[in-house]
Amino acid sequence: MCGLIALWDPVAPLSRGALDAGVDALRSRGPDGSGQWWSAARDVALGHARLAIVDVTGGAQPIANEDGSVVAMLNGELYDTAGLRAGLEARGHRLRTRCDAELLVHLYEELGAEFADGLRGEFACVLYDVTRRRLVAARDRDGVRPLYLARSGTTLRLASTARALFAAGHAPGFSADALSRAAALQYPGPSETLFAGITPLAAGAVWLAERDGVRVRSLARAWADSALGGVTRSGPADAREAQVAPRRVTRLATAAHAQLRAALDEAVRVRIPDEVSFACALSGGLDSSAVLALATRARGVAPPAFTVRFAGDLQCEWALAADTARRFEAPHHEVALDAVALADLLPRVTRDAEGSAINAHVVGKWALARAVARAGHRVLLCGEGADEVAFGYPHFLVDAGLAPTDQQRAALGGAMLAETGPPACAGVSSDLWGALTEGLPSFVSAKLALGARIHALGRFGDFVSNAREALGRWARAVDRVDVNEAKPSAFDVCGSGEGTAAISPLAPADDVLERSRAWWRASAFERYILSTLGDAVELAHGVEARPPFLDREVQRACAAFSPSAFVYQGVEKWPLREALTGTLPDAARARRKQPFFASPMLLAERPGPLFDLAQATLTGARAPAFVDRAAVARTLERLRTATLAERRAWEGPLMWLLTTALLESELLA
Repeated sequence: MCGLIALWDPVAPLSRGALDAGVDALRSRGPDGSGQWWSAARDVALGHARLAIVDVTGGAQPIANEDGSVVAMLNGELYDTAGLRAGLEARGHRLRTRCDAELLVHLYEELGAEFADGLRGEFACVLYDVTRRRLVAARDRDGVRPLYLARSGTTLRLASTARALFAAGHAPGFSADALSRAAALQYPGPSETLFAGITPLAAGAVWLAERDGVRVRSLARAWADSALGGVTRSGPADAREAQVAPRRVTRLATAAHAQLRAALDEAVRVRIPDEVSFACALSGGLDSSAVLALATRARGVAPPAFTVRFAGDLQCEWALAADTARRFEAPHHEVALDAVALADLLPRVTRDAEGSAINAHVVGKWALARAVARAGHRVLLCGEGADEVAFGYPHFLVDAGLAPTDQQRAALGGAMLAETGPPACAGVSSDLWGALTEGLPSFVSAKLALGARIHALGRFGDFVSNAREALGRWARAVDRVDVNEAKPSAFDVCGSGEGTAAISPLAPADDVLERSRAWWRASAFERYILSTLGDAVELAHGVEARPPFLDREVQRACAAFSPSAFVYQGVEKWPLREALTGTLPDAARARRKQPFFASPMLLAERPGPLFDLAQATLTGARAPAFVDRAAVARTLERLRTATLAERRAWEGPLMWLLTTALLESELLA
C-alpha cells in the first residue's frame, strides 16, 4: 500500500515544489520512504510514498524497465504473481526486484493498454510511456484502491487522495452542484467527488492520456469474460422458489459449495504477507469470523484480532467477537470508544476520510487501523465485500420479496431499509414519491428519505430536482456496460469511465437482485464503504486492509449460484454459510447480518458530546453556508423529547451534515 501522485503539463515546466508537497501529503499512506521520477522535458512527474510490504528492502518506486522507456508506480497489491514473473523472465525480461510494481512495466511493454486485464489484486497504478509520451492509470475492478484526477489550467494531476491534489496546487473547495446531488442520495455521483474539479478514475478502468486526447478502456468486461465464462449457475431460479422450495442438496450445489470454500481458502492464503506482520479485523459477524478461521488454518496459529467496542453497543458485537476469538485462540485486542472519544476524534477522522458519513462508525474504522498500526502490523485482513458478492444485506431480502428480521429492521431502518412513503419534511405527495422511487432498489428509497431530511436541514436547493438529477446520473452509470470511449481532449474530460461490470445473462426473476446489487456496489460500496470507511481511514495509519471476499476467484465461485440462491428461505448469504460448514461453529454460521454502527448520538435520553458537537458546528456563527442554522436548531431541540423512531430517523441526516461541515473546516479551509 502506498500513495501516488502524478503531474502532467504539456505547456509549462512543472514545479518541483508542487510534487514535493503532494508527496508530503501522502506520508501517512507511505511512511517508509518516497521516490520521484521526472521526464527530461519536466512535463511529467511521478511521486510515490511507500508502505513497504513486498520486497521491503528492494522495492523502491517509481520503477522503470531496462531502458527507462516505461516507468510505473503501484498502490495496493497484486497476488499470485509467480506465474506472471516466470513468464516474463522466460520471454527475456530482466526483473531486478521482487516488487510486484516492476511487473507492470514489463506487462505494459508486451500488452500495451491491456496490461492490467489479467491482474489479480486490489490496486491503483500510474505508468508513463516515454516513447509515446502517454500517461496511463488503472484501478482494480472493485475500486478498492482510489485514484483521483483534477485539472487546473494546463496541469493535469492524479493522486491517491484529494488532499495530495490540493497540496500540489489544485484549489480546495466544494462543488456546489455535486454537493447538492450528494445531499439528495448520500453519495457523490458516479463521476464526481464533493470537491470542485476532482473526479475519480472509474473502478475497473484503464485511462490513457496523450497530447491528442484521452481514452478510457474497461477492465470490467475483460474480467467478467474470464471470470464468468462457462459458469453454470446453481440454486433456485426464482426468489419465491427460494423461499418455499425444499432445500436442494444436489451434486452440482455441493460441488459449487466446495469450489467456493476452496476459493476462500486460497484468497486468504495469498493475502497473508510474507515479510511483515498482519492481523484480522473481527466483528461478531459471519464474514470477519470466516477470515479469522481461514487465516488460522492457513498459518497454523491464529493471528491477532482487533475489535471495535463502542460504549453502549446495542448489538453485543464485542461479546460475539470475543467468543469467536476464544474459539480460535486468537490474541484479542479491544479498541474501546466512548462518546467523548467519538466526538473528540470526529473532526480529525473526517479530514482523513475525505468524505461525509452517516454514523460515527467512521471513527471506529479509523481507531481500529490506529490500534493495528500501534501494535506493529502493516496488513489487516478484513471481511469487506462478502455482503456484496453474496447478497448479504437485508435490503436484498426486501428486493427479493422476503422479510428482514425485526432486529435488522430496528438497526437499519432509514439507513438501508426504506420507510413507507415519504418523510413529512420532503414536502412531496405519496404519488410523487412513488413516481420518484418506482423501479428502484429498496435501499435507494431509504437513501432518498435520508436526502429529504438533509435538505430540510440545509440550503441545497429543491430536493426533488436534485434527487432526479442524482438518480438519472446513477441510472446512466449503472446501466452502461462498456466504458470504451474516445475523448476529444485530455483536458475536456478526465475520464469518468461511468459504468459497471458486465454481468452474465440471468433468469428474469433474478434480475431484480442483480440490479439491486449493481446499484449498491457502484454507489454505497465503492463511494462510501471502500473509500470513506476503508482505504482513506486505514491508510491514515499506514495499514493496508486486504479483503479476501473480493478476490477474483471468490467472485467467480459465487457467480456459480443464482442470486436467489443467496437468499434461500429468507436468510442472506446462504451458499456462503453452507461453504463454511466445518470451518465455523454452527452458531457463528447462523448469525444474521447486522451493521457496523456506533451508538447513535441521538438515542440517549441525555444529549452527549456528539450532540454538543453537532449543535456547536451546525448552529454557531461559523456554520457553513450550506447549513440552515435555524432549521438545525429547531430540529435538535425537538429531538430532545422525540420518540425513539423519530430520533433514529434524524441520526443519519444530522451526521451527514455534521461531517460535511467538518470537511469544510478541517480539509478545505
